[in-house]
Amino acid sequence: MRLTELVEQTGPERYRCGVCQWRCELGPGEAGHCQVRVGAPEGIEVLNDGMISAANFAPVEDFRLWHFFPGTQVLAVGSWGYAFPADQQRGQYGALPDDESKRRQLAPERAANVALERLARGVVWSFSDPSVSLGYVSDL
Repeated sequence: MRLTELVEQTGPERYRCGVCQWRCELGPGEAGHCQVRVGAPEGIEVLNDGMISAANFAPVEDFRLWHFFPGTQVLAVGSWGYAFPADQQRGQYGALPDDESKRRQLAPERAANVALERLARGVVWSFSDPSVSLGYVSDL
């Protein structure tokens, strides 16, 4: 399991996550507001590391980015988890599915290579909140 970045130790086996605005303080087994970070004795584990909830190619205009390279295709990638309050979560992408067969892996390097192979003009993070997938987004 990957440990999250932007974390500070607040006590024995207690850590504060600095990835989103909630600044959750977690001990072993406690989940953050995003539902994809869990406290561990050595830090905070990222449960959705390397996983995607969805990926597709679409016109850049579909993602309200029409002013960036209009008329081009982009690869849209997303994962699970949200940093926003629960009433703003978008259903199926709020938390990891219990059914592990629905958890798909796509390494950031592979996503970048697929985008290049298909001549996509860029990669857009969609379907979920990019802040809770900080490691994946920065690796991409």
